[in-house]
Amino acid sequence: MFTQVFLLFFLLSFLFILSQKITSHIFTFLYWLTKSESLSLWFFVLLFLPGTIIHELSHFLLATILRVPTGELSILTAIEKKGEEREIKTGKLTIGKTDPFRLSIIGLAPLIVGLVIIYLIGKTFLPDISYILNTKYLILNTLCFYLLFAISTTMFSSKKDLESLMIALPIVLLLFLSLYIIGVRIFLENTLIDKITKILSDLNFYLLITGVLDFIVYLFLATNLTFWRKILRFKSS
Repeated sequence: MFTQVFLLFFLLSFLFILSQKITSHIFTFLYWLTKSESLSLWFFVLLFLPGTIIHELSHFLLATILRVPTGELSILTAIEKKGEEREIKTGKLTIGKTDPFRLSIIGLAPLIVGLVIIYLIGKTFLPDISYILNTKYLILNTLCFYLLFAISTTMFSSKKDLESLMIALPIVLLLFLSLYIIGVRIFLENTLIDKITKILSDLNFYLLITGVLDFIVYLFLATNLTFWRKILRFKSS
């Protein structure tokens, strides 16, 4: 079980790094093609629309369940300029004031919901390698791959979403540490551990598929951007 948990965190870290690079590369690629920032943004919005909708609705649903007031909801993409750097913001939901624990859960909602959807897509449509390689399911697999790509690239919370986690996480860790010190132990039955391990193992398999897919997309974008940069430098010299 602990091996699967470690692998889960490793795959999530890998996907997070890829998501940052992919979104930046895709916008740059679109801008080179269109020569228009506004047009590039609209193409960007359409490309990641399923993931953005899931991301913002996850915040909204968890906020509603936890009875935290919400305000403006938008799925439009914007660019924030910080000096010479540009940061792409996909979607926006205004969250009312509440305690850091509920804010942390709301902030993590897109990741939790994203993982659940990735698991369900994998379990339903991509149970093993034979289904993935079978050309009979080419259209269905292509749709699944697109959804995995869009969701995995947009499911990670922003720094602003996780600000409250810096307060809530130490408190929770101190609480568990205190319970451990005073002798409180939590034991799980072997059958439950086996079920959790199986779920984590399947999820990690689907995340691995997603990671390979995202990495192929990243390699394609990085290779093309590097090639065209060299061409432009050659022409300008």
